[in-house]
Amino acid sequence: MMRIFSNRFSNLGRRFLGGLLAISVAWLSWGNAAMAAPASNFSDSQIAQISKARNQITSAQDRLGELGDYINAQDWTYTGNFIHGPLGDLRREAATINRNLPAKEQKEARKQAKQMMSLVERIDAASKDKNASQASRNFAKLEDSFEGFLSLVPAFESVADAVDEVEADSFEAE
Repeated sequence: MMRIFSNRFSNLGRRFLGGLLAISVAWLSWGNAAMAAPASNFSDSQIAQISKARNQITSAQDRLGELGDYINAQDWTYTGNFIHGPLGDLRREAATINRNLPAKEQKEARKQAKQMMSLVERIDAASKDKNASQASRNFAKLEDSFEGFLSLVPAFESVADAVDEVEADSFEAE
């Protein structure tokens, strides 16, 4: 008699564990799809363009220390050269990103990009006026502005592949 009960309960246990396993697999599959959803909102071309522009802005951000050094040394020639050189394409790169973001995210990204460019313009004006205090104040805000803008830009995993794809497409177009 005990053997009959143990077989029935073991079959019930297997069924329960099988059902639990099926539910957990379904839940994990749904969770992974939900996590991957933001990337699926972008086409391959958009991912490539955003990644390339993000890399350009990140490279400019990495070099901001040089601009700070020029401002601290009150080297206004190099300050202006830096603004029009490494930071010269900043507006275009930010616009590329903004164009490719979903509509609901564009408003905040445009606001952040406008603030970032306004600070660059103020530093440029201060360098022309040789106003070190104004240039230093705006430079301190510029570093935070870069962070604020880049926090709104998605970072994709295969950035190098995406950038290579855009460069190949632009090369074929020429």
